[in-house]
Amino acid sequence: MENYKILKLPIVILSSKRTGSTALAMDISTQHENVPLLIEPSESNEMPKLLSLMLNKVPYILKIHAYDLLNFYPSDVREVVIQAPTLIRIRRKNLIDQLASHYLASYRNIWGYDQNSPSFSESIIIDPNRMARSISFISAYNRAVNNYKIAFTMDKYYEDLLIVNANTRKTPYPNNYNNLLNEFAKLLRK
Repeated sequence: MENYKILKLPIVILSSKRTGSTALAMDISTQHENVPLLIEPSESNEMPKLLSLMLNKVPYILKIHAYDLLNFYPSDVREVVIQAPTLIRIRRKNLIDQLASHYLASYRNIWGYDQNSPSFSESIIIDPNRMARSISFISAYNRAVNNYKIAFTMDKYYEDLLIVNANTRKTPYPNNYNNLLNEFAKLLRK
């Protein structure tokens, strides 16, 4: 486990979708007891809490997607967020795995797994239209995080994470996961 205790608060994790950013945020949070953790406040109805923490200068850990920060948050919130003393960017090296993870999450409508989540051994329907939507969606989110013009304290990749956290686990693969990967590879070659 990495030592995140040395990081200055507030800590902002700027990400794309399906990059392990929630697991990273939870891992960091375990090393900063009693520090509020906010995960995608615009999607989790925690925006009032974020605004209160910012207004009162209370330390926090915030996980947010760069695309959402650019498109759905007021400019004053964006300014406070990007001035945090610790800014961590997290991405994925393997685009096909990221696309497959997004496809599975949207297909099952399950966006996070923990130790109590069900295991899946099903075969899924591989739908080219849904795949194209995942490609478009992830491409936009990746562009936002890749091109965000700020100096990051840390630049991390999903594939390099050493997450030791019982609260999260990887997306379970369906029986035909390799077929899904192959179909994404074909679509990306077009």
